[in-house]
Amino acid sequence: MQRSCHLDARQPDDEPEDLLARGYLEELLSAEEAKKAAGRLGGKSTSLHKKLDKTYKDLKAEIVRRFPGTTPDGLSRWMLGGQTLAKPGEAVTSMYGLLEKNAGSTVTSKMSEGIYDLLSNVTHPTLYPTRELRAWVPSPDHPDELVAILHVETDFVERQTIAAVLAYYNALSYVTSFFGWSTDIHNQLTEAIDRLLPGALQPPRRAPD
Repeated sequence: MQRSCHLDARQPDDEPEDLLARGYLEELLSAEEAKKAAGRLGGKSTSLHKKLDKTYKDLKAEIVRRFPGTTPDGLSRWMLGGQTLAKPGEAVTSMYGLLEKNAGSTVTSKMSEGIYDLLSNVTHPTLYPTRELRAWVPSPDHPDELVAILHVETDFVERQTIAAVLAYYNALSYVTSFFGWSTDIHNQLTEAIDRLLPGALQPPRRAPD
């Protein structure tokens, strides 16, 4: 993993209005998810849900004032000012593609898809990561039958941990460099990762094109 870089993140095709529209879409999604969770957990009559519902409606009204001509149908499809809200996987791939192109990132956009897939399958798993947690062994009572036992090995947990740590560390490295922030705290983080996850910050091997 690279530990320093010089990043030029300027995108000539991005107008300020485009950035603002995408920012609003992210805020609107967050506000909608917050009120939805509060309503499902405590009910829509709770003070928390009412507060979050007002925040959501106020934000939507602000968006409509800022972008005249915005329609409910457009917002329902997460479209605003000609911009579309990117899906989480697309956002991760786009970020690492930008870093690969402008900052010499050793994590390619294709490799970032693998990082996202791994973490997604761990947090809301499909069958394959769940199966990795189990082993089939002969039953102590019926040797001719197999039973599943749950086991979590250290390397399984380490792979998950390293994938998450590297994703955040990589992004933090480039942001720190881009803004010219002091690296004192970042260096402390680097030392802690080297101590707790030896070898994790070594540049990964590039995937074949």
